[in-house]
Amino acid sequence: MFNRRLNIKEISNISHGIRSISKMLSHPVDKSSSEKFVDLKGIFEKTLAVNKDMKEGDILRFCDLEGKKPSGMGVSAKDYKMVLGKPLLKGLKKWAFVEKGDLGE
Repeated sequence: MFNRRLNIKEISNISHGIRSISKMLSHPVDKSSSEKFVDLKGIFEKTLAVNKDMKEGDILRFCDLEGKKPSGMGVSAKDYKMVLGKPLLKGLKKWAFVEKGDLGE
């Protein structure tokens, strides 16, 4: 099959990797509770914003939307589907956050 020998550096890297994996497996992380990361969540999540000036009555399309930080400034970016096809009740300037009160039925 293969006729290759490992040098000392390669053997050392393999040994270090095995020890690291063993250490990780012996210290599992409980991912069932994310309460400790609520503050971080706000940093990384985004809010929907319009990417151009829009007038009252314009219908929101996917190409009109962007996700912008921070979260909590309006409709969450993960809820973008709920705003698609909805008319704006008021005009919005470019990069303005989309709020539920801005949307018609």
